[in-house]
Amino acid sequence: MMNRIGIAGMALISLASAPAVAAAQRCEGTASFAGGGPRFGTSVARAPYTTTLAGEITFGRNNSLFASAGYSHTKYDNSNLFSGGLQGSLGYEFALGSRVQFCPIASVGRTSVMLFPGHGRLDMSTTAIGVGGSLGVTAASSRNFDFIPSVGLQFVAARSSTEYAVIGLPASSSKWHGTMGNLSLSSGFVLHKAITLSPMLTIPLGINHAGSMYGLGLSYSFGHDW
Repeated sequence: MMNRIGIAGMALISLASAPAVAAAQRCEGTASFAGGGPRFGTSVARAPYTTTLAGEITFGRNNSLFASAGYSHTKYDNSNLFSGGLQGSLGYEFALGSRVQFCPIASVGRTSVMLFPGHGRLDMSTTAIGVGGSLGVTAASSRNFDFIPSVGLQFVAARSSTEYAVIGLPASSSKWHGTMGNLSLSSGFVLHKAITLSPMLTIPLGINHAGSMYGLGLSYSFGHDW
């Protein structure tokens, strides 16, 4: 059976891997939507015992509504096991002066994995819903370069189900639900107002012994004139 820390890890992957790509605008340390085009991004993230690759597309406008959708693929260390996840988020950017932006964001993610231990089959899935916000500051800016550090805090409600079946025996199942938090830190290096390189760190809150996720995101915003 999957313990609480394992479920928390899947919830962290469900919601943290997509925002690391390009989820918002300057409030999350990425290039703005001034060019009017969509943003495509990819990221790689590392957590205890897992490596996650993710891709995402985001649509939005400056100081307005934005939405994103993405997919993540997680590989588990020292095994051939992997899980797939779908993520989506919706938010709104508010300008707090000329250099500070704040975004309330709602996210949902679902991660599932199927294992085959011995003569059995183990199905695990986790659905996580997150509500929170992110604050970004344009610390340095020039014609071809911007440095935008950001910090985000998210409340997460997660629900997991596990089913174990062995050939010739009745299947057994269990369910778990709980809450946790995510604290995210990012440093956005924006080149030519279009390309963003983002080192990031996501720290789970409220779950003992759950490890942090750290990684690197790369995104490109279409519509900008070089």
